[in-house]
Amino acid sequence: LDVPAIIIRATVPPSFSSIQPKRWSRGGEIELDVRGKNLANAVPVVSHPSLRVDVIENEALEAPNLELAGSPRGTGADLLDNAQPYKLKVKVTVAPDAPLGYHEVMFRTPTGMTNAQGVFVVTAPDLSEAEPNDTDAQRIEWPAVVAGQTNRSGDVDRYVVPAKADQEIVFALTDSGLNAT
Repeated sequence: LDVPAIIIRATVPPSFSSIQPKRWSRGGEIELDVRGKNLANAVPVVSHPSLRVDVIENEALEAPNLELAGSPRGTGADLLDNAQPYKLKVKVTVAPDAPLGYHEVMFRTPTGMTNAQGVFVVTAPDLSEAEPNDTDAQRIEWPAVVAGQTNRSGDVDRYVVPAKADQEIVFALTDSGLNAT
């Protein structure tokens, strides 16, 4: 029996790859984009009732053009990713008394649950860095949580904060690690 190729088309479970920003302020509202796969009719599921996520838009993006390779690789089968990419616009509402710290967001779809993504409820507004801030520092007013990013090799982020003589200021730095979402 000579089989030149085996093609496997499987139902790909729903997933989402990112949710930004990951820090949500108590008592705040924010609109953000979520990207993922197979998110048709997605319904948000959050880990605490004081967090509310509503889908405003659910857009199916153009599916990638998949072509068979010249010959099967490795397993002897070409695996085609049938997953439909999606972009959701969601509105997040955080109650003023929401518990601080780590929470999770998932989406339920007709084909199953997505993976969970972690978010953090914080007491202060979340400020995104304003590029370029490599040479000219970005001014930050207290209280605040700053979400900086390393966008390229050698990227430097500079900030200016108001302070008085002998004032004690505490900075807490966290790192999500390389290739973290």
